Amino acid sequence: MQLTKKLLTSVCPVAILAAPFVLGITPAFAQSTGTQEVETVVVTGTRLSTNGLMNAAPISKERSTITSEFLNTQIAGQTVFQALNFMPGVNFTNNDPYGSSGGNIRMHGQDGNHISLTLDGMPLNDTGNYAIYTNQMVDAEVVDRISANQGSTDVDSPTAAATGGVVAIVTDKPHDDFGAEAVLTGGSYSDQRYFGRVDTGKFGPWGTQAFAALSWQDYDKYKGPGELRKIQGNIKFLQDLGSVGWITLAGHWNTNRNNSYYGEYYAPNTTGFTSSLAAQADIVKNPSGGGYIANPLNTSTRLRTH
Repeated sequence: MQLTKKLLTSVCPVAILAAPFVLGITPAFAQSTGTQEVETVVVTGTRLSTNGLMNAAPISKERSTITSEFLNTQIAGQTVFQALNFMPGVNFTNNDPYGSSGGNIRMHGQDGNHISLTLDGMPLNDTGNYAIYTNQMVDAEVVDRISANQGSTDVDSPTAAATGGVVAIVTDKPHDDFGAEAVLTGGSYSDQRYFGRVDTGKFGPWGTQAFAALSWQDYDKYKGPGELRKIQGNIKFLQDLGSVGWITLAGHWNTNRNNSYYGEYYAPNTTGFTSSLAAQADIVKNPSGGGYIANPLNTSTRLRTH
């Protein structure tokens, strides 16, 4: 140990003495002109982002939001839940190409029964088993934004069975100016869809605003005979109250007439029906009692086999 200490103390003076010698020799080396100049490299770029998709949320929780700006770029007639696949931790699968027969949603492994769904703050989960019926959602054209809270809920959100998270759909507000919109769509499996929306703009002594929208969609099943039909209507009024805030009144109507994918063949039961019912509406009073049922004699509602 003593020898080591002596060696260290003897080396240090050498290093100190050598330092001026090295510094004195260094300027004598030849140098290129490039090493004498200070070079500045400036890198410029543009941050690319998809408008309306995955907007940043200034909150201390995991939340993803998709706005109408992105929804308007997607295929018309598709369920709005299809856009949730762009969110991390969220997975949605349709039961058919366009979603009129429903689908399944998963969020961080939790199924739809453990995910809360709200429309303009109103819970839409089934009151019995908390199921989510994705084929009964509003049209994408009347949606302002969709947000998903993965694994967390808002304190003021009236949620049910939200252990897996919350999916919140907010509908669009009526526009300030009068206008109309029409969307026509056609696709595979004889798909045809017609959508129309009219905005009134501000009217009346208080500057009330409103819009009304109606859509009709029909297409064949991708497997087996039959078809899927969806008709939907939406209406919304908005009254601005100035510094107090605003108040809205909205209405939603949706009907689905779908043939089951589980049935391979269509064999209507005409027992108790007479020929006089053949030209009547597709929904008639059950001759055997028990309310109203589908009219098996109405050829306009027969299942197609192509």
